[in-house]
Amino acid sequence: METAEREFILRALQETGWQRTRAAALLGITRATLHAKLKRYGIAPPGERSSPERSLSDSRTQKSSI
Repeated sequence: METAEREFILRALQETGWQRTRAAALLGITRATLHAKLKRYGIAPPGERSSPERSLSDSRTQKSSI
């Protein structure tokens, strides 16, 4: 079941050019729910990695540049 959901999400993202708001509308879910599912399934746009370490390092970089 999770595999099917993951595939539906990926298909919606591809059809919308990775526009998350449009993909969420296409799937009939909120953008927040889509975000949670992307995190749950480790889905990230091509060329990006989806990992907690990346988020942590990005936030450190942003703080130090302020």
